Amino acid sequence: MDDTEVDAGTLADEFQRTSSIDVFQFTQNERQVYLVDTPGFNDTNRPDIDTLRILATYLSASYVNGVRIHGIVLLHPISDNRMAGSALRNIRMIKAVCGFSSYENLAIATTMWPEETSNVEAKSLEDRENDMMTNDRYFGDLVAKGATVFRHGQTDCRNPSKRLASAQDVTNHLVARLERRAPEVLRLQREMVDEKKSLGETAAGKAVAEDLEKARTACKKELIELEASIKSRLAGVNAAYASQLQEQRSDIEKIFKVVDHSRRVLKKSMRDLHKQEERVVRQRVENADKSLRAQITEKEKKIKNIEKSLLEKREETCKDEVQGPQETRRQGQRQEKQKQPERQHQYQTGTRGQQLFNSHRPVRSKTEEGEDRDRLISDMKEIEELKRRLLKSQGAYERFHGQTGNLWDGTMNGVAAGVASGVIGIAVSAAACTVM
Repeated sequence: MDDTEVDAGTLADEFQRTSSIDVFQFTQNERQVYLVDTPGFNDTNRPDIDTLRILATYLSASYVNGVRIHGIVLLHPISDNRMAGSALRNIRMIKAVCGFSSYENLAIATTMWPEETSNVEAKSLEDRENDMMTNDRYFGDLVAKGATVFRHGQTDCRNPSKRLASAQDVTNHLVARLERRAPEVLRLQREMVDEKKSLGETAAGKAVAEDLEKARTACKKELIELEASIKSRLAGVNAAYASQLQEQRSDIEKIFKVVDHSRRVLKKSMRDLHKQEERVVRQRVENADKSLRAQITEKEKKIKNIEKSLLEKREETCKDEVQGPQETRRQGQRQEKQKQPERQHQYQTGTRGQQLFNSHRPVRSKTEEGEDRDRLISDMKEIEELKRRLLKSQGAYERFHGQTGNLWDGTMNGVAAGVASGVIGIAVSAAACTVM
């Protein structure tokens, strides 16, 4: 890989990071299934407001355009010894986003089952699962309203075919449920589209705002105590302690900024969210376009350089073929005149005289000529291969641009934008790979 080239995976990831929604299409029992992978509210690296903004942007727009969510898969690792605060918050936010009267179209799949366990460990995991699925504070309320529990990858989890079969059990179940019960509209979709609420006025938005207010109150109290500590005599004497307090203050101020940012996002309407997302997506497309064009231009330049070098070699070879015999005859004549006194001796020695004459001929050996031919053939093959890859790259680049129109429509079509992003991400990967 040349230093000037961009890794295909990196480029595609950079583009798809726009929405953080990935869509995977597959056929199951002669039915086209679209699996939409969304961020969760238990992501410690992403504020809840960003997760909610992403979901609100695409789900509300999908609803406007007639795209329905027919089933939901909720994943939870059985390896967690207890339900952490982030997991509890995730469950609470799922309820706020969905707001279903029945959760028959929800599958709860526990993951991370150990491959081998003792009887004691197996009993402990079963007890943990039972507690999670019966306690209303956890998943109990969802199960009571029709959600189905699965153990994903429990048997021979390292076997890809077994893991695939386990995943298909979940999707088969949801498809079968769909045939018996039509899916409900998500509460978040209904609130933002039908009731035209801002994000902060939705049930999910209020849940986030409640957490934000708790965080702000806690930070305000901590900041007051910190200010008092900074002014204390101990802080004035102990420099290390004073520095530590300043770092804590900086961390608290960062939390304040996140809270303020989240409050601004909660004020946005569906139209505001879509406009913001479209600006981000357009910038990603421009960056991808620039990278791909630069790579294609570099390959075109490389082809021209090799062709120029090849042409120069051919001209040099033709010149040698024309001038070589003439120069050989002239050198032979000069040598013959210079060596006239020794002529008789050279004829007598026969072979030795012929060797002396040939030693002055500027004619390349068969080995050198063969090497030259091999290099020419190699250069010609390299040019053909580069041209083939360039044509493939240009085709991928054209397909990339052919999908950008779908992306702008997709931005206003919610989950369809995830499909468009995935397609363009693949196109970016293909174009980048072909110019490597």
